[in-house]
Amino acid sequence: MVSPPTLSGDGIVLQPRWFRAGRRSFEPGGARTFTVHDPDTGSLLGGASLDRLPPGRGRAEVGYWLSPEAGGPAVAIAALRTVAVWAFDNGLDRLELIADQDDPGRLRAALDAGFRPEGVRRAGRRRAKGAPKDAVVLARLADDPAEPAIRALPDLPGERLTDGVVEIRPLQPSDVDEYLALHRVPDVQRYHLGEPVTRSVAGARCQQAAYRWVAGEAARCVIVEAATGAFAGEVQLLCREPAAGAAVLGFAVRPEFRGKGFAARAVSLLVDWAFTAGLIRITAGTFLDDDASRAVLRRAGFHDEARLRAALAAGPEGWLDSIQFARIAPRIAEADRT
Repeated sequence: MVSPPTLSGDGIVLQPRWFRAGRRSFEPGGARTFTVHDPDTGSLLGGASLDRLPPGRGRAEVGYWLSPEAGGPAVAIAALRTVAVWAFDNGLDRLELIADQDDPGRLRAALDAGFRPEGVRRAGRRRAKGAPKDAVVLARLADDPAEPAIRALPDLPGERLTDGVVEIRPLQPSDVDEYLALHRVPDVQRYHLGEPVTRSVAGARCQQAAYRWVAGEAARCVIVEAATGAFAGEVQLLCREPAAGAAVLGFAVRPEFRGKGFAARAVSLLVDWAFTAGLIRITAGTFLDDDASRAVLRRAGFHDEARLRAALAAGPEGWLDSIQFARIAPRIAEADRT
C-alpha cells in the first residue's frame, strides 16, 4: 500500500501517522494510523487505524477512538467511511471491525458506515486484565455499498417506549441480577423453553443483547414500572424469519407486578413499534394450561390461530402441543379486508 496522504470527507480531516512495534514502517503486518481533526478549528476529534495487514491478502482490521470533543457518533462514522474509501482505492478488498457485544455505539457506527455483521468470534478480544472474551465481527468489502446497513430491528425512539404506566427499554448487562431472579420464579421456569437460565446464561444474554438487536436477531426488553423505575419483567421479539417480516413474541412478569395489566401494556408497546419498524407478522405460542398468557395476548390484540401438535420442547415432559396466537400489521390486515 502507498503512504497515506491527508484525507478529508464528511466534515473531518485525517492526518496520517504510522507505526509498527514502536517504529515507523509500512511493512506487511504493520499499521496505518490517522488522527482525526475538525477542518475549521484543527482540534483533535479522535483517531482511526488500519492494522493487522497480512501480505498479499488484501484485508485489514479497522478501528477508531473518539475524544471528548468529538460530540457524537457522526465523527466515528465519517472516519470509518473515509478510511475505507482510501483503503479500497489502494488495493484492499476487505475491512473488519471488531467490537464488544455490549458496545451498541460502536456497533451502530459500523453499520452506519456500511459494515455488515458477520457473527461472534469466540475469545476474539482480550481484556487488559483477565481472560479473552467473545467479540462481534463486522466487515465491509470493496464492492459493498457505502450506505448504512438496513436493520431489521431499528433502535427504539429515545431508547425506550412508554404509555405512562409501564416502560420498555433494551436489556443491558447491568440487568443480570434481576433478569436471573425473574427466571427463578417457578411458573416462569415452567413455561420457559430452551436451556435453563443459570447465572452464566443470564449474563451472556444481557451481554449479547445489544449485538443481537443491531444484527436484527432479537429485541430483548426490560419491562419497567414507570412510576418507580422498578424491574417488572421482560418482553422480547425473536426474528427467526427476518426476510419474511416475522417474529416470535415472549414475555414474563414478576409476581408482585401481576394483575396490573403490565404484560399486556408492554406487549402492545413492543408489537406496535415492531409494525412501524416494518415487521408483518408476530406469533406467540402458549402451553395448553397457560390461560393467563392467552388472556394477555387477547388484550394486546392477538388472535388464536391453531393448536400446533408437538410444537413445544418441554424438557422431561417431552414435546407438548401449543395454542398459537398471531397479530398482523394493521396495514396488511386492512388490505386483506378490502
